[in-house]
Amino acid sequence: MRIYILTCEDPLFSDRIFKHLFKTLPNQIVGVGFAAGLVTFDRVVVTLLVYGPINFLKFGFEVFRTTLFGSGKVEKVCAENGISVDKPKTIKSQEFLENLKRLEPDLIVSINCNEIIGKTIREIPKYGVINLHNGDLPRYRGLMPIFHAIRLREKSIGVSVQEIDSGKLDSGPILGQEKMDLLEKEDLLSAWSRATEVGSNLLLKVIRNLQNNECLPQKNDEKLATYYTLPSFREIYQYWKIIK
Repeated sequence: MRIYILTCEDPLFSDRIFKHLFKTLPNQIVGVGFAAGLVTFDRVVVTLLVYGPINFLKFGFEVFRTTLFGSGKVEKVCAENGISVDKPKTIKSQEFLENLKRLEPDLIVSINCNEIIGKTIREIPKYGVINLHNGDLPRYRGLMPIFHAIRLREKSIGVSVQEIDSGKLDSGPILGQEKMDLLEKEDLLSAWSRATEVGSNLLLKVIRNLQNNECLPQKNDEKLATYYTLPSFREIYQYWKIIK
């Protein structure tokens, strides 16, 4: 199976997923594309308030270094495995779409992709586009699902792999899902780090099921869906009361 990955440069944990995929699926990853839109003013403010000043400076330095020198953690892993990285201004650009078609991927995988993946891209691969989502679908659709699960005092979180369709965000059929217990007083970064390991294995399982025609999609019930966005100041205050 020829696999193309849509992602973004990430100073946190995405490089672990790439290392796992490159190790377990040698010669199947045919390309990686970085989507735009990760760094916005709202995201920077939320990152500072949720991560705290020390972690904000730590990860902010990594973003600054990547911007200055042009190679972050994810791109470094790709280079080490001989995979070229596309950096279009937008994945909707004609140049990017033509390059993607030339690669003839059987499957496109979205990992932390910040752009909407439209019909033109979804129709290119035989097996469509699948997305790794750190939330218990359909209840935790949208942004920062782990954060919102912690502030709402959930005992566990879900990690899902779902097909991207023409519906709302995170609305496509669920192809795989795992639960993970939250530890007492666990913060977002700790839970996210652990969820990355769960998500890496789940993603690989779904890809292999697709290869073997053993994937059994589950309904992503719209009636049970809840959407979350970047947190408000009140929600951030709730979160800090719980983890402290």
